[in-house]
Amino acid sequence: MTPRYGLVVRAYPAEYRRRHGDELLATATEMHPASWSARQAASLLVGGLRTRAAIATGRSGRTALMGGVRIAVFLYLVALTAGPLAHLLGMRPDVTYSSPMAYLLAPLAAAAVLTVTSRWPAALAVTLLLALDLVNAAVSSTVRERPLPLAAGFVFSAALTAGMWWLARKGDGRRALSPIAAVGALAAVLALAAVLSGSEGEILLLSSLGLVAAGLLLLAVDPRLLVAGTACLALTAVLFIGQWGPRDPRDVIAFVMLGLAAACGVVGRRAVHRLETAPY
Repeated sequence: MTPRYGLVVRAYPAEYRRRHGDELLATATEMHPASWSARQAASLLVGGLRTRAAIATGRSGRTALMGGVRIAVFLYLVALTAGPLAHLLGMRPDVTYSSPMAYLLAPLAAAAVLTVTSRWPAALAVTLLLALDLVNAAVSSTVRERPLPLAAGFVFSAALTAGMWWLARKGDGRRALSPIAAVGALAAVLALAAVLSGSEGEILLLSSLGLVAAGLLLLAVDPRLLVAGTACLALTAVLFIGQWGPRDPRDVIAFVMLGLAAACGVVGRRAVHRLETAPY
């Protein structure tokens, strides 16, 4: 086997390489016998990542959707931890928390469970966290003056809870992300929280937009990132509508977010269909 494309072929799963590695390398070398081709290497890299996604999802649109929902819930939990963690590390002295460890440990624990399983322990952890948030919001002194944020929070929490229990009952129990990927995601959102002085909602918005951008960039490889970004974007829009209140000029932004989420949902559905019917 020629080593010319050996490193790029490692993008394919090990079992696939054992069966088709020689054939892949031989074909690539025959197409460009004289020298190494960047275009051929990129083609092998994309093909390998597509094959990994097809194997990971079993070419099932439902499995791809579940994978996106897992990532979306994990990103929400990480966005909740980013502010308090940045405060504890001295990265955001402008933001204060009455009990930063309480705000940090609960979502961090739920996110940690998601790096192990998405079955009932994860669903229970997320449900308890969201229930505590709703109770805390319900007893707030401002809830009678502004009931809409509580209603929006209820819709948000109900959607996340339903998604988690759907995963627990119908899913295969796979984790949302590997521990290495989870730490990387937490570091990225923490860096975002350190730069921004906004709320968790704004951190979640920018994280969602980043996930949508990455999903569109890698749409031909794996549609799960776009599914996750679409779900986060739609849920963040619901939160913003509740926070800003009716007839607020900023509501236009929230409705634009919902429109973008709907468009991304259509694009993501087509990508999932291509994943199901791809010939590899």
